[in-house]
Amino acid sequence: MALTHARLTELLHYDPATGIFTWRVSRGGVARAGSEAGWINSDGYVEIKIDDRSYKAHRLAWFYMNAAMPALEVDHENRKRDDNVWTNLREATDEQNRRNSGIPRNNTSGVIGVTWHKPSKKWCAQIGVGKTQVRKTINLGYFADIEAAAAARRSAEIQYFGGA
Repeated sequence: MALTHARLTELLHYDPATGIFTWRVSRGGVARAGSEAGWINSDGYVEIKIDDRSYKAHRLAWFYMNAAMPALEVDHENRKRDDNVWTNLREATDEQNRRNSGIPRNNTSGVIGVTWHKPSKKWCAQIGVGKTQVRKTINLGYFADIEAAAAARRSAEIQYFGGA
């Protein structure tokens, strides 16, 4: 059975200023009325279990505030997965969400889409376009210096995404 807005608001209170959900009712165990709901999962998102189903808190916040589940993804504008303050959340396409993901931990160049290509001893610039299921990686070229590779990447972002 799908979660309804009435059921969500019966069980939980969401504070848009703090992004924290608290239980309105005691649910057994640690879920007591007034206590903070949820836990941080292995991906860094807050999850809350309601009626034997787990939900990501940022999606519940959207549902709570709009009385409708989000049609798209819900993105954390500041990139902090556990920060569910209402002003930090926005509805976004898959592509917009990926573009707001920041520099991956294993990135050594400090520039998204730019890597060192050992065989050519040059910097390689790339960009991914399209939806996750049909995502296409476009090679933008090999460059002697990182600044040129970064400039090629920025130019491609403007071309494919409008620069925003």
